[in-house]
Amino acid sequence: MATDRIQEFTLEGRNFVYFDLSGFRDIGEYKAVVELAAGIIAKHADGSLMTVTNVSNAWVNTDVQALMTRFMSANRPFVKCGAVICSDTAQMAMLKPIFLLSKRGNMACFYTREDAVQWLLKQS
Repeated sequence: MATDRIQEFTLEGRNFVYFDLSGFRDIGEYKAVVELAAGIIAKHADGSLMTVTNVSNAWVNTDVQALMTRFMSANRPFVKCGAVICSDTAQMAMLKPIFLLSKRGNMACFYTREDAVQWLLKQS
């Protein structure tokens, strides 16, 4: 269920949204979470949100890249910084075009949620 894959939390006075896309193999799985997430993100004030997206062991191809680029572009006003959790360097390489095409320079990739959150906390 898509709602089980999204978690909002506050840490050190900052608003975060965590998206768990790990292990996804079907574009439909991505779409379900992205559609729900877009509504959650849009409820936040401009530039107020930190995002952590876990794509570990998830399938990433050109369809996923296109979907995620549209999603990240639409959410750009609300997100101050974002971190992505990947499983390996090959997956990181597949995500870099998304960062560029969505014009989100405030993004970085990590191997753990802890490292991702710590980096985000240092960005503000």
